[in-house]
Amino acid sequence: MRPRLTSLGLAVLIVSGFAMAQPKNDFPVLNLGNAKLLRTSDPLDSLPTGVAFVDAKGIVVVGCEDGSLRTWTRTQGKDFLEDAKMQKLTAHTSTVTAVAAGGSVAASAASDGKVLVWNLPADKPAQTISHGAAVRALAVSDDGKVLASAGDDKAVQLWNPADGKPIRKLIGATDWLLAVALSRDGKFAAAGGQDGKLWLWETATGRKVFDVPSSPPVPKGTTPPPPPNVVTALAFSPDGKTIALGGTDAKLYFYQATDGKLLRTGTGHTHTLTGLVFHPAGQLLLSSSKDRSVRIWNVAGANVQKVLESHTAWAEGVIVAEKGTRAISVGADKTVRVWDLGAPPPAKLPPVKGKK
Repeated sequence: MRPRLTSLGLAVLIVSGFAMAQPKNDFPVLNLGNAKLLRTSDPLDSLPTGVAFVDAKGIVVVGCEDGSLRTWTRTQGKDFLEDAKMQKLTAHTSTVTAVAAGGSVAASAASDGKVLVWNLPADKPAQTISHGAAVRALAVSDDGKVLASAGDDKAVQLWNPADGKPIRKLIGATDWLLAVALSRDGKFAAAGGQDGKLWLWETATGRKVFDVPSSPPVPKGTTPPPPPNVVTALAFSPDGKTIALGGTDAKLYFYQATDGKLLRTGTGHTHTLTGLVFHPAGQLLLSSSKDRSVRIWNVAGANVQKVLESHTAWAEGVIVAEKGTRAISVGADKTVRVWDLGAPPPAKLPPVKGKK
């Protein structure tokens, strides 16, 4: 969304010293120059492979290599992972390859081809779904009514998480799918993977909207031609107009969701991207990478505004929470890290008259 300079009804987003006007909303003002690491979990006994957040319940969900899930329920009046007891859930019989959440629904998937739907904090899944092949990616619509799984069968399968029944299969991809995303309203599904393309479908009909290359055309005469950019991460902007894509070429791409037009390219990471998430206000995007960093981008210019460095091994995923004031990342260093994105502290209430 392009900022409009007007003095009425606007909040200001401070990005690396620059003030950007944005439509007035419930999201606190950020000063990314003050973004910092708040806390780090105790080391886990299994490698984290992904992270999700059940916003309706304040629960952080982390998938692990040993097939388990680890969850932390936010303590009232406390920050994320602050005085929160970790719960370990027995989940899959093989490595958890993806976790996702939307509304009050959480889901996990594994290379065993199973998708589990969770009504956390319950310690057993509410639904067990068989995708039919190893699952590499999951997405849940914002209202929790649509679940998408994608993997080695080259298809995106849509499910009703309430009863685990299939809704529709989206086909066309020619190789394993490693990333999937749903628009906030659940009307569109995007996917990508080994075939080096970005695919988009209508979820109501299964109609393919487009498939486009996941990187710009290679100049003629380039020898040898570079390998395809394998898609490893996708995200829809909050307004559904833009799709962000990351892959093995370490670049960040923004596509127009109506026709697949490549809008802009961002550079900054030095290794494969592992996760993408838009800030809920829509003007920023966070990415995680095997280069061990989490980066915050200005969407309009595809410029890096802040680099969050603390993980000592691959950063495996990142989410945004608490009205965009917190980011939570997981890494191959077996830690979960909570980041303050530079929001001002809560305003102190004036003392009540007659009381000290």
